[in-house]
Amino acid sequence: MPGENDRHEAAGTLTYDSEWNSLALNGYELHGGESMEVSVFGYWIPGQLALDTAGWYLFTLDHVSIRLQSGLHARLGESSRSALPPLLHASQLHPPHILSVGATPALLQALPQTVSLRLP
Repeated sequence: MPGENDRHEAAGTLTYDSEWNSLALNGYELHGGESMEVSVFGYWIPGQLALDTAGWYLFTLDHVSIRLQSGLHARLGESSRSALPPLLHASQLHPPHILSVGATPALLQALPQTVSLRLP
């Protein structure tokens, strides 16, 4: 099936260029709004590419943002299969939650400050 072969050929490793703030897959420059899938623990997670002040991320069907960086295994998504809603503005998203399992008291005390340094 030609569509499936095209998807296989489009799979590769993401490359981020910090100088140009660009993201590429096998030399193809990616753009916000494109459908893409990333491999997470052996599963393909579909989503839509987006860019904000903190960098590139994949916005999934479950409204989860996955930060993208060099080295992640990815492939271009099928537009017919990715019935993604339009991207939401940050003010429309629910605040993020962190689940910490087995954390020490020192880690729990340091976590809020650490997170606040990483979020815009």
